[in-house]
Amino acid sequence: MPTSGVKTCAQTRRDSSKTEPTKAQAEECAICLDDIDGIRRSKLAFLKCGHTFHSTCMARWNKQCKERSYVRTCPYCREKL
Repeated sequence: MPTSGVKTCAQTRRDSSKTEPTKAQAEECAICLDDIDGIRRSKLAFLKCGHTFHSTCMARWNKQCKERSYVRTCPYCREKL
């Protein structure tokens, strides 16, 4: 059975992570879902993948990753940090 044109879940996730975030995604923290628009830059965490989170949310995320021996990744696109 030909599978051309059919993507696996992993391929779909990789492809979607390369798209620009929507306006709503760019204005809210994907961890706590609170608004980040208008928050001082010093209170935000900017990841190399381009996603932005509250710095306290990222600290909690990183701590949980460490406690569970997970690889640290972006909570939104799963790119390694």
